[in-house]
Amino acid sequence: MVYRAVVVVTTLLYGSESWVLYRSHTRLLERFHQRCLRIILDVHWTVYISNVAILEQAGLPSIEAMIVKSRLRWVGHVHRMDDHRLPKIVMYSELSSGYRERGAPRKRYKDSLKRTLSACDIDVQGWSDLATDRSAWRCRIQEATTKFEEERITAANNKRLRRDNPTQTPTPHPCWHCSRICRALVVLVVVVVVVVVVVVVVVVVVVSSTSMEEIVAVVVVVVVVVVVVVVVVVVVVVAVVVVHVVVKLRYRDSDVA
Repeated sequence: MVYRAVVVVTTLLYGSESWVLYRSHTRLLERFHQRCLRIILDVHWTVYISNVAILEQAGLPSIEAMIVKSRLRWVGHVHRMDDHRLPKIVMYSELSSGYRERGAPRKRYKDSLKRTLSACDIDVQGWSDLATDRSAWRCRIQEATTKFEEERITAANNKRLRRDNPTQTPTPHPCWHCSRICRALVVLVVVVVVVVVVVVVVVVVVVSSTSMEEIVAVVVVVVVVVVVVVVVVVVVVVAVVVVHVVVKLRYRDSDVA
């Protein structure tokens, strides 16, 4: 109780109801929360105990659940304010000029609020009508945050089970010519292309029965074509991997916390 009242609520999460959080921020807060709880519970870092078990032993919810609850309580309080109050004017007003950047612009408080309402299964369009009644809104927040925390714990447990008990293995790609098993589809494609090119060139050389100089020239052309095909495939694969990594790094903070 002292930790929650002194450290979490009054210090760590001071003003969190107005924060615009990204997933990376939430991970940092959860990491600090877990470190403090493990010190209080005297759990050494070498002892493997899941974060869910630590929260159950401490009898505390996650940082994300606390932030969700404080955010919903705050927007309900602001909605019930008089129309001339500055917090209500700021929350419901919009800029008269300017535009947002394309792609993944910076997240607004309204975006975080919509994500929070959707995660708590609260109507995004009709929440203001429910927030007018303070008692009903408090009861709805309590139910929503409890359900949110239960779903978060269930998702974490399922993720741990899938990690500890992998059931799906990488699908092999058998070659229809030599029945060789390739782990990656790109390897199979390269092998098939090379085999097809070599077979076509051999057939052309045998059928044409040209001179030795022309045969050597054809072989050189075949080797060059094979090398070019392999290089192109490798470049395409590397480009796809680089684009995937760049996009993941660019948009990883765009998710709601």
